Amino acid sequence: MKEYRIFEGIGEVDEELLLRCEHMMKSGRKKKQFFFMAGLAACLVVAVGMATVFWMQGNGSRWPVKMVSYSYTNEYHENTTDIAVVKKWEERSLEEQYDTLWYQGVQYQSQMRQGEKNSLGDSLGEATLEGVDITTEENHRLDRQIYEIRGISPSCAVMADLSGEGKEYYVYLNHSYQPQTLGGFQKDLNLKANLRFGTIWWENYQKPNGQVATVEFTGADPETLYELLFSKTEIPLAEGYYDSPEQMEDVSVVDISIDIPVLGYENISISLTQNGYLTTNILATGKAFYIGQEQVEAVVSYITGNCEGHELVFSNTTEPFTDESTVSHSVGNADVSREVSVSSEGTTKGYVGDAVASYEGTGASDVE
Repeated sequence: MKEYRIFEGIGEVDEELLLRCEHMMKSGRKKKQFFFMAGLAACLVVAVGMATVFWMQGNGSRWPVKMVSYSYTNEYHENTTDIAVVKKWEERSLEEQYDTLWYQGVQYQSQMRQGEKNSLGDSLGEATLEGVDITTEENHRLDRQIYEIRGISPSCAVMADLSGEGKEYYVYLNHSYQPQTLGGFQKDLNLKANLRFGTIWWENYQKPNGQVATVEFTGADPETLYELLFSKTEIPLAEGYYDSPEQMEDVSVVDISIDIPVLGYENISISLTQNGYLTTNILATGKAFYIGQEQVEAVVSYITGNCEGHELVFSNTTEPFTDESTVSHSVGNADVSREVSVSSEGTTKGYVGDAVASYEGTGASDVE
């Protein structure tokens, strides 16, 4: 029975709860389940077999606590009185000046990243690069040779010889690219060779006492994880997913941080949702594929059963953690304050809600 497999994959659960779920299935009634998102409680009525059971957790604390000090790093400032400095056209580098490239009627955007010469593929001929001088609103054009990125379809990305002398090649991405199938998506970007997996996040883990926590997983085997995510190559792109009411109610189960170094991508995301979708922001625009709830369950079961997990406790203090720090943590069904040892320091990048953060001074300690 699918409901039993989900619970077993995530953790132990009260047998009485399982029996009640089974009784509700036999009676044909819809069951009510609850999930939490962004720290706010919300209730969602779902049909039997929906994957919201990912948020249910059995008795006892499953993962040790890791304390992290965070600081948000983005280009925006809370103080709206700050004045942005705009460079004059002649003060900009070539990749800053010419941020748009046109090839076969398709617009590509500069990744502001110099490509590696060993990734340079065959010549595609000349293309027109464009840029606008913001201070004068003058349009500038430049014709340059462009090239394939080895192993990647030109429909996704190309490299341009901005210098015109074969010295500097820059990556340009087609943000409007939309694949037909999951297999085509993998092939066009050569994901098997180019994708790098990072930290995995379960941001809506509901503890036995009803509190919501973020759990961080590391140590996934790349080949196993790739196979679990991308094995269903025939699945078509879920067109219209991001415009549908279904998407508004669909929530992420896990978020996987990924890098694609050849394209200059760092710390972007692949997410698996409760309704059975694989979604990603590779090439800037959202893409979704329905891989099915059972496949999402298989991925979560692998992650929780084979990866190292820590419940994260965030602090925005600017003071460094001492050797002994107090943290509130759920043990069984009770909240307690315990002295936990902070054992190591380092920096990890990842997702917190919708913001990218840098975590500094991280440390981990088991809470019995």
